[in-house]
Amino acid sequence: MMASSGIHTLLACDLDGTVAPVRPDPAFPALVAEFRTLLAAAPGTALAYLTGRSAASAETLIADLDLPLPVLLAADVGTRIILFEGGARREDEAYSVRMRRAMGGSTGAGILELLADVEGLDPQRPDDRQGMFKASFFLPSGAAGDAVERDARAALAAAGITASLVRSECVFEDRDLLDVLPAGVTKATAAARAAEVSGLSAAAVVYAGDSGNDLAPLLAAGRAIVVGNAPPGLRRAVLAKRDPRTTWAAAGEHLAGVLEGCRRFGIGSDL
Repeated sequence: MMASSGIHTLLACDLDGTVAPVRPDPAFPALVAEFRTLLAAAPGTALAYLTGRSAASAETLIADLDLPLPVLLAADVGTRIILFEGGARREDEAYSVRMRRAMGGSTGAGILELLADVEGLDPQRPDDRQGMFKASFFLPSGAAGDAVERDARAALAAAGITASLVRSECVFEDRDLLDVLPAGVTKATAAARAAEVSGLSAAAVVYAGDSGNDLAPLLAAGRAIVVGNAPPGLRRAVLAKRDPRTTWAAAGEHLAGVLEGCRRFGIGSDL
């Protein structure tokens, strides 16, 4: 378990579309500077990033954008966790064992092969978008995508595979994403593990997100921030199911919305 002395809050943020803007934003460097200042004034808050990217891709993005370093990175849609402590980086092996068990003998590569003939379901490329414990696809948005998703579920069921299917909007192009994850696993699973290794409960988590794969952790967290660029459907779903006192639907987009929610919940007022 990571050292958690004095930590009382975990700020867990999605990356693309939540912290990182989808398109170039001239104001972004100033927002990053403000984010760093806020965290410096919040020594009781630990930072985690949860993303659909691979660990290598996420770490490159964090460095390229000069983002604050987290104590934990949950990559591959929450199926892999990297811990950062004292300048060291290590895999959360206990979490990997949990994912392997939840896969029930399946692998991400095996699921890719199984679903290769589902019409309209396109594996995400390059290969680093795939993972040991997940298989990731593109599919059409709307009703056409609904039909493709049903076919994928049917193929998995026919093969006796129990899995979590998480669908979300692609922030970079006009189609949807479908991630096939271990049974019972979502980004909320990774958020709960992030809280656990920080010595906290789920109630201490503030989660910020913008997409369909953020719905589960947005609903499970003690407090939730939906950034302003989130699809209206996600915003409605979160507001309908959460206590408004612990939920902030930000006007600001991307990191501006995260900062708005942090101020709403008192993060940065420790000193």
